[in-house]
Formats: sequence, C-alpha cells, structure tokens
Amino acid sequence: MQTRIDAGRGTGTTVLGPFARVLWLALIVFCWLPGLARAEWQSYEGEPDPFDRPGFYVGVGGTYQYNLFHKDIEDVIQNELDDQLGPGTNASISLGDSQGINALVGYRVWSWFAVELQYEWVDQYDIKGSIDVPFPQSGTIYNIEGQTLILNTKWIAPIWRVQPYFLLGGGLAVADVGRGDVADAVVALGGDINAGTHASPAARVGLGLDVYITEHILLNTQASAVLTTLKKPDVQDVTDLNYMSFSAGLQYRF
Repeated sequence: MQTRIDAGRGTGTTVLGPFARVLWLALIVFCWLPGLARAEWQSYEGEPDPFDRPGFYVGVGGTYQYNLFHKDIEDVIQNELDDQLGPGTNASISLGDSQGINALVGYRVWSWFAVELQYEWVDQYDIKGSIDVPFPQSGTIYNIEGQTLILNTKWIAPIWRVQPYFLLGGGLAVADVGRGDVADAVVALGGDINAGTHASPAARVGLGLDVYITEHILLNTQASAVLTTLKKPDVQDVTDLNYMSFSAGLQYRF
C-alpha cells in the first residue's frame, strides 16, 4: 500500500475563476445596499446612535490558525510508513499550526446587520517526518499554504461601543501543496509527492466582538471555523482540511 500525495499543478483559470465569481457577487451586493440602508437610517425617529450608522468599513488583522485535520494526516502517513519500513523501524510524523493575515471590506446595512468580503492568507505549515531508513534523517515531507475568500453576513448586537456579533458566510478556499526537504526519501520508500494547487467551496462560521475607540476606529477580535471540501490528495481516510481561525485587528468605518 502506498502513501500517495498527488495534487497535480492547477491552472490559473481553476483558481482565479471561482475567485472572480465571489468578487463579482460581492460587487453586486455592495452596489445595492447603500440606498436601502440610507433610507432606513433617515427614517429613524430620534437621534441615531453614531456607532450603529450604515456605511462602508475596511479592516486588517493577524490570524492564528489551528488545524482540525492534523490527527488524520499524522495517523494515515504514520501507518503507511510503518507498513513500508517494517516492524521495529522508527518513523514519526508531526503537523503544527500556522499564522497569517486577513483583510476585509464591508458595508453595514442596519444597526444589526452587515455584509463583508473577507480575504485570509495562512502561511504554510509543515508536515514533518523522522525515519531511520536508509539512514537516520528528519525534516519536512510536504507543506500546505492556504487562502480563503469569503462573503460573510454579520449579525450584530448593537450595544453602543461594545458590539458582539455572529458571522456566517460562504466562498472559496485554495490550498497549495509543496514538497519538503525529505520528500525524496519518502518517494524512495514507495510514496509519491507531487506539489499542486486546489480550490473548493468553503464556509465560515464564528463569533466576534467589535469595540469602538472612536466613531471611526474600532478593535476587532474573532474566532471562527473555516469548513472546506478540500482534501489531502490521495491519502485515504483524511477528511476535509478544516481549521479554526483566531484573529485580532483594526477596522475603520467611513
């Protein structure tokens, strides 16, 4: 039985086509919302809360990614290498977490609802191995770098300057698989590692908190789960490449 990691290099059309569709949908949404929101705001009786006002906003932040699939990958590759190396041979696999950045543009429609387009890039994380055959060696077998582009709906509890929210959205996830420094050793044992890029539908669900410093500047923290249909190519029993995203950053409201 082989451990096969075969992504096959994707074309630019494969990745950029779905990205373009998400961007086009976001543009349509953002062009339609301002008229609806302003009419609602102007019809409000009494003095509106400046922290609830409709309008565009942008934001940037840092992300810590905790992957939810490391145990599957570790177990599958460990079992495969054990089978190939034979009993009594030392072979181990480990997979860590990673960090990244995110950026977004959004529009607040009502005090309790906003729509935003969020991009997130996660730096590559390494699948590392240690083997004794044909001689002791250790290093990275392969690595995965991820990107998502999600159109979110944001459901807000408008409590003056402190505003918790629930997030739900859908879009696109892209995973780029690269060879590591001990990939050749794994191939020599019967594995097959080919780098490649894959895109698939994705969803984001999470909770967050906006804290207004001024009417225009706010701090944001968020914890969300990113659910994808991306699978580690040709490794049996490995499920979707889902992960938890923990982020913090700044936003500016126009």
